[in-house]
Amino acid sequence: MIVVEHTQGDTYEQKITFKAKENAINLENCVVKFSVRKKPEMPLILEKELEILDMSGECFLEVSADDMNLELGDYYFDIQITWDDGKILTPVKWKIKITYQITK
Repeated sequence: MIVVEHTQGDTYEQKITFKAKENAINLENCVVKFSVRKKPEMPLILEKELEILDMSGECFLEVSADDMNLELGDYYFDIQITWDDGKILTPVKWKIKITYQITK
């Protein structure tokens, strides 16, 4: 599992391109969501919708500094694509480690 380190209280920004077998995933008629939990079976802590930049798989995720002001430790997140016809794909399942900040 991929682990991403992020400083507590910093804005999180990432451009993501979704592909399947080297081909871009068509994002027409869908919603792309980022969800965070302390552990997979625990309640949802944070959920954000990604901005679709291009129907050929390109999105942008921005999470505010306030939303990223989580307690120090490990969290689980995924990114899920849901199409209007009910099809669901979860191409990203990672862990995020919130690390300490010095300047507040």
